[in-house]
Amino acid sequence: MSREVEDLAALVGAIGGPAFVYGTSSGAALAMRAAAAGVPIRKLVLHEPPYVLEDSGIDADLLDCYRSRIDEHLTAGRRSAAVALFMKVVGVPAFGVFMMRLLPNVWPKLKAVAHTLPYDFAQLGDRPGHPLPRELRAVLARIQVPALLAVGGKSPAWMHRSAETVANEIPGAKLRELPGQTHTVAAAAIAPVLVEFFA
Repeated sequence: MSREVEDLAALVGAIGGPAFVYGTSSGAALAMRAAAAGVPIRKLVLHEPPYVLEDSGIDADLLDCYRSRIDEHLTAGRRSAAVALFMKVVGVPAFGVFMMRLLPNVWPKLKAVAHTLPYDFAQLGDRPGHPLPRELRAVLARIQVPALLAVGGKSPAWMHRSAETVANEIPGAKLRELPGQTHTVAAAAIAPVLVEFFA
């Protein structure tokens, strides 16, 4: 995890100072860890950090099994299988995965970055089906910059719970629902939120 934070710190340093940072999904988890580590950040917008907390309605044991199977696929060089399983885990219907495989500008790019999937899980640092670990709560408590949690109005209840929990743990954080949006948030929906919060 520390290497990803170092990478983000280097990027912020390259642009010459404090940055406005937007992270979505596991990228939100990375952005939070960077802010807590003291990376120069002015403000944070965090879209749906995907922590599967207790009473989420999701089978935590099955989710752990999926993570292990993704690792197995990658170890065996089955990148396409790893991507397909990840898409299933995050709720993409089978027909959607089928269509993605047919798009020449989509599936090859996903396969090319398949090896980064375990890093996504590592950034989360959660234990599916349990409360936020003490380590994560400590990370969130160290964030001292203005933060906004965004969650889609059509996202599942467990995602709302995750966003609310994180917002409650970050000092002074705000929570905002994006009407009609899901975990795959439209640029047209999130852009005005970024402009307003980062102003």
